[in-house]
Amino acid sequence: SVPEINKNQALKSTIGKMISNPLGSARGLHYNLNNTSVYAMPGVPDEMKSMMLGYVIPDILKDIKIALYVKTLRIIGKGESSIAEQIQPLIEPYSDSCSIAYLPQISGVDIRVSSSDNKQLEELKKKLKKELGISLYGEDDDSLESITGQLLSEENMTVAVAESCTGGLLNYHFTSVSGSSKYMRGGIVAYSNEIKRDILGVQEKTLAKFGAVSKESALELAQGIRQKFSSTIGISVTGISGPTGGTPEKPVGLVFIGYSKKNCDFVKKYIFHGDRKAINFRTTKVAIDIVRRKLIYE
Repeated sequence: SVPEINKNQALKSTIGKMISNPLGSARGLHYNLNNTSVYAMPGVPDEMKSMMLGYVIPDILKDIKIALYVKTLRIIGKGESSIAEQIQPLIEPYSDSCSIAYLPQISGVDIRVSSSDNKQLEELKKKLKKELGISLYGEDDDSLESITGQLLSEENMTVAVAESCTGGLLNYHFTSVSGSSKYMRGGIVAYSNEIKRDILGVQEKTLAKFGAVSKESALELAQGIRQKFSSTIGISVTGISGPTGGTPEKPVGLVFIGYSKKNCDFVKKYIFHGDRKAINFRTTKVAIDIVRRKLIYE
């Protein structure tokens, strides 16, 4: 039976047009007020976005006479200020024809370039891509995971992950890409020292002397997962996500990311800022980016 409170969703407005909702029962409304189009939609993000893409934006575009071209460049490993300083000399000659917006994310920065002159936009985009180099991982809707997966596929390489602090998040991001079974072997959430030791081969003396959160343990975890899963590359993450567990020697946000490949083993140390969720998310993205950069450099 339908709850009484939901029955108003069956009512039809006497003014304007109803906007269909393919993902829910609450419809939208479109009407004109003083020669201005007004659109009302439910606040549920997926439903609102579906109605925006299916009805609202196409309706607005009917009355737009000037085209606007937009490109998004996606960057990781650089902060907003350093990017702005780096590319400022390039964008100044295009200030009259192109607009630049910096869109910081938790783990990177998007640069949105827009212009009514597509030739000028493409010219500037080409120069920006060359200047940003390895920090630029994709455009528009590209994800770091999909770009890295594409590189792994092209090189016929596989990857396996050993996670501690991220608790499966790294595995999730690698496997969120359709077709990732071609290069993703799998992973282990080695949260306890016993799993690190008994399943992945981290030595007892390593854990006793250096601790689970250390470059030594991270390296052995990466080597262990690569051997265990017979993958080309092994990636490990171990750290302190907080908000508890930090010490002066090993503060919250301290993370070690290990990389293991035949004849190439190393560990990188990071201190990430933010809450537990942000630290784990940054750790995951940086770990994937390490794989991407190594594939490009090699």
